[in-house]
Amino acid sequence: NHMKKLFTAMLAVILIFCAACAQKTDQQMKITVFEAGKADAILIETEKGNVLIDAGLEENKDELLEALSQRGVDLLYALIITHFDKDHVGGADWIATELDVSHVYTSYQAKDSDDTESFEKALAAAGLTAHVIRDTQTFTLGAVSFEINGTAEEYEKNTSNNSSLIVKLSFGEKTYLFMGDAQNERIEEYLQNNDADADFLKVPYHGHYTKKLEELIKAASPSVSVITSSETEPDADELAKTSALLSEAGSEVYKTSDGTIEILCTPQSFEVSQ
Repeated sequence: NHMKKLFTAMLAVILIFCAACAQKTDQQMKITVFEAGKADAILIETEKGNVLIDAGLEENKDELLEALSQRGVDLLYALIITHFDKDHVGGADWIATELDVSHVYTSYQAKDSDDTESFEKALAAAGLTAHVIRDTQTFTLGAVSFEINGTAEEYEKNTSNNSSLIVKLSFGEKTYLFMGDAQNERIEEYLQNNDADADFLKVPYHGHYTKKLEELIKAASPSVSVITSSETEPDADELAKTSALLSEAGSEVYKTSDGTIEILCTPQSFEVSQ
C-alpha cells in the first residue's frame, strides 16, 4: 500500500512536470529581421516550427543560409514570398533547395524575372507547389497564429509592390504586422478591410515615404517598428521623414542598416536587441 501511494505521488509529480514542460514550450517566439541591404529576410521561430518571410537578394544567399544554419534552422514549416521583386524572392530558390520546406505561400505573380524562374525550378525540383494567396490564409503553430492577406487586384501603379502579401501574427496579447512592400493602393485596401492595430510593425517598402504611410502608422500604432533599409536606400531625407512619423506616433524605430534585429517574444511582451 505504501509503495502504491509512493508510486501515485511520483506519477503525479511527473505529470505536473510534463504539463509544465508542455506549457513552457509555447511561451516563446523569436523574430529575426536580417541585415540584408535594401531587402527583406525575416525568420520567425516558434516552438512548433519556423517560418521565413522573404529571402533577400540572390547575391546575399550564402550569408542568409549561414545565418539560418547558425540558428539550427534546417526545417521550415512555411516559406512566404510576399511578392516577386528581386530583393524578396532572390534567395528563395536556394532556400527551397537547401532547406526542408513544408509549405510555400506566394502572392500572384505580378512580375517575370530570372529570379522568379529560378525559384519555380527549385520548387519543382523539391517537389513543392506554391499556394498562391488571393484572399486570406490562416494557420497556427502552437500558440502563434498567422494570417496572410493576399490580393487579386490589379493596381494602377507600382503593381509588383502593391501585390505584396501582408502577414499578421498573433501571440498572446501581442500582434506583429509585416507589410511587405505595400504602397498607397495596397495600404488603403488593407486598412479598409482589416484591423491593422499592431504592437510591432515591419514598415512597408523599406521605409520609403508614401502618402498612405501616415494613415497606416496611425491605424497600427506600433510600439516598435523595423525598417529594412540599406546604407544608401532610401535616401537619408526620406528615411528621416518616415522615422519622424513613427517616433511621433510613439514607436521606437530600428533599421536593418544598423545590423540584424532580434525580437524575443512572450505572450505578454517582447524585447528587441540589435
